[in-house]
Amino acid sequence: MEVSALKVERKGPRTAFSLSLKKIETEVMKENIDMNQLSILKTQFMDKFQRLDTCQNQISEQLLDSEDAVREYLDDMEETQKTTVTATSKCVPE
Repeated sequence: MEVSALKVERKGPRTAFSLSLKKIETEVMKENIDMNQLSILKTQFMDKFQRLDTCQNQISEQLLDSEDAVREYLDDMEETQKTTVTATSKCVPE
């Protein structure tokens, strides 16, 4: 599959990942946290992360096979790193 098609395909898992993170944030902010619900949300979050990671790995493999591999790979990794940093900063207490 072409890199641009994989990037389009990645948008779905990326959106699902962000929405899942938002649900966890909402649950954690509640006065009475439902640990069962939080556990369910964590499982869903990990599933979304795995799907996003799989898609990202496919993109990385494609980028490394192209002529402009280094530049494209670095650009894509920078974009992915921004998403990861945002998600991590929201999950890790200060």
